[in-house]
Amino acid sequence: MARIDQYEESRIKNFEYFKNNKIVYPYGFDKNYNSKQIHEEFEKLNAEEYSDKIAKVAGRLLLIRNLGKIVFMDLHDQEGKIQIVV
Repeated sequence: MARIDQYEESRIKNFEYFKNNKIVYPYGFDKNYNSKQIHEEFEKLNAEEYSDKIAKVAGRLLLIRNLGKIVFMDLHDQEGKIQIVV
């Protein structure tokens, strides 16, 4: 039991350090699109057309399908879903 108590004490000590130094959430990401905005802006492109715009999105990868030379991923955010092909 002593190991668990030491582990908990260490976590509490680290949390207090971050909280006192105002870095409770130390990482940030500036996105410029959500999935709904991407669908609205880029759905008018044909399969042969490209855009020079860079979209930064954030979400969770909930599905990854590896088919050998091609990978499909589903990125979900608050507004919906985007399929990514790599």
